[in-house]
Amino acid sequence: MFVAIVRHSVKEFAAWKQLFDKHEGRIKAGFSDTRVYTAVDDPDDVAIVIEFDDLDKGMAFLNSDDLKQAMQDGGVTEQPTLFLGNRE
Repeated sequence: MFVAIVRHSVKEFAAWKQLFDKHEGRIKAGFSDTRVYTAVDDPDDVAIVIEFDDLDKGMAFLNSDDLKQAMQDGGVTEQPTLFLGNRE
């Protein structure tokens, strides 16, 4: 099992979350679990935890033009940071 933790800021969380929930590319990627968190002191500071079984498929999605476009459409305001790890 692999995990990706992605963190970035967005213009407005509610608008971003609406697009996130219906993003076809994310749904088709078939991740086993995806969770969204916001910072206690800033609801526009977002962390997404994604678990997946297939590293190649996960990385293909995380590096896809589809995801880049969805992030732009959703109002991501900065380059995300990415942590990629093995679930122990």
